[in-house]
Amino acid sequence: YYILRTYLTVNRPPRLVLLQATPHNVAYQPNGEHHPFLLTFYPWTDQLYYFLQSGDWNFVAKKLSLTYRYRNALPRLLRGDLSVTIYDRREDGFAAVEGRYSPSERQTLFVFSRQLPKREIKIDSVQLRYLDKIIDLLRSNKIEVVMVQPPELSEFVTAITNLSELREILEKKAKDYIFPFLYFADPSDQFTGKQEYFFDEQHLNLLGAQIFTKRLADILLENLPIR
Repeated sequence: YYILRTYLTVNRPPRLVLLQATPHNVAYQPNGEHHPFLLTFYPWTDQLYYFLQSGDWNFVAKKLSLTYRYRNALPRLLRGDLSVTIYDRREDGFAAVEGRYSPSERQTLFVFSRQLPKREIKIDSVQLRYLDKIIDLLRSNKIEVVMVQPPELSEFVTAITNLSELREILEKKAKDYIFPFLYFADPSDQFTGKQEYFFDEQHLNLLGAQIFTKRLADILLENLPIR
């Protein structure tokens, strides 16, 4: 939400946004994967709002640790500078990765079907509220929305015991806001069973991304009035 809000303040709004929505977008994130963004790029007002919404004391602990870790912490604090020093990351997180899925290499920590038993994903109300904020922000900028669940490897998907519940939540969001929801992670879809299309259990490799992008583009061009 915060990244999107910043983007829209300095760029012309696009006509269409494909909003990725997976079970993990509505799941509880115990390790605080989103904390670095808030702590690094956004003011204390946003940080306070997040805490009031979530009651996330882990976030508060990280804030205090990062604030006082730096040299001249007190002068910075008095100046109102609570930002965190960041370093340039050379990898492009939006670029498709090359390589092929190999179960023996255990390329992610989420190898549910081999490392862990069947698992239920805990739904997080805070995540759902921020999903609403994202959709409301897009709508307020007159941006058409299509929600997309990209392919995930079938072994990974079938290990989630409450998958149908998670899918129903996302489908209801799309129905409530009246926009399409394209679901490509169904284990019955032949695409999800082809390991050669995946880098790991959740992410497509370069070949898979190319094939899926063409498939998605064809669906959008056929069904949406936007060109």
